Amino acid sequence: MLHLPIQPDLPAAPRWLPSRSLPSLQRFRLLLLGWLVAALAACAPGEAPPAAICDTYDRALFTTQLMGGAAVILGLAVLGFKKNLSAILPTQGAQFGAVAGSIGLGLIMLAFSTDIGNQILLGFGIESLYTLCGLG
Repeated sequence: MLHLPIQPDLPAAPRWLPSRSLPSLQRFRLLLLGWLVAALAACAPGEAPPAAICDTYDRALFTTQLMGGAAVILGLAVLGFKKNLSAILPTQGAQFGAVAGSIGLGLIMLAFSTDIGNQILLGFGIESLYTLCGLG
C-alpha cells in the first residue's frame, strides 16, 4: 500500500479578485456624469443652462429625431415581413418584442425631442431643455 504524506487543505483561490480601482471607462463615465450633474445643478430653476449645454442639445435634436423616425420605420418594416421574421426569430414572443421595442423606442425618441415631449414634461411640472434653451 502506498502512503502519501498528508497535506493540509488550503482554501481555494477565488476565481475573480476584485480590483481596487475602477477600469478607465467606468471612471470616465463617472466623471462625465458628475460633470453633467454639477453643470445642471448650477442652474437656478427656470434659468437657461450654460450655452454649451444648449448648443449640444440643439445639435442632438435632429439626430434624435432622425434615429426615432428610423426606429419606427424599421419596426413597421419588420412587422410587414412577418414571414421572413419567423426565420430569424423563432418564437412569437421574440418577434413581438422586437417589433414593439423598435416602434416604442422610436416613438419615445420622437416624442421627447419635439414640442410633444415638451408638453408631456410640462404636464408633470418639469421644465424641459427644449423650452429653457429657447427652441420651443
